[in-house]
Amino acid sequence: MSSQQPPTFLLVLFPFFFIGMWLLVSALLAEFSGWSRVARRYPGGPRPDGQRIRGAVLGMGAVGENNVTVMIPTADGLYLYASPLFRFRHPPVLVPWRDIRDGGERGKLWWRNVALELGSEVTVRIRPRAHPALAPYLALAPANRRRDIGSTSAPRDHD
Repeated sequence: MSSQQPPTFLLVLFPFFFIGMWLLVSALLAEFSGWSRVARRYPGGPRPDGQRIRGAVLGMGAVGENNVTVMIPTADGLYLYASPLFRFRHPPVLVPWRDIRDGGERGKLWWRNVALELGSEVTVRIRPRAHPALAPYLALAPANRRRDIGSTSAPRDHD
């Protein structure tokens, strides 16, 4: 029996191809999700101290995710950063609370999420279990003062 082995140049090129594709997909996801727009408007700088909330972000913009983005609520705002494998074209961001609007709970049956609008740039969907850690900060944000943060059906005032 003769065993066919792939040509050596394919074995050498495959890691470069794989890494290139990974970086390309990561860059495309940064654009499609809106992360690039948010990062230009709200650069994050060094990672702050605080409670890290992992596995709570379900998606950003049109891109769904699972355990990619970590949130750190701070007095200055909501700090978001990507896990190491997805950091290419995903610099950290720090969105001030005044620019975050609590969009309330959404979804159907057991696929519930809470929508957070980051400025006018993008909507981030988080798991409802993460909302209590953010609620004290969100309640102080001007965009959220007009309605009861805990209620998804509270009417909004229109001046």
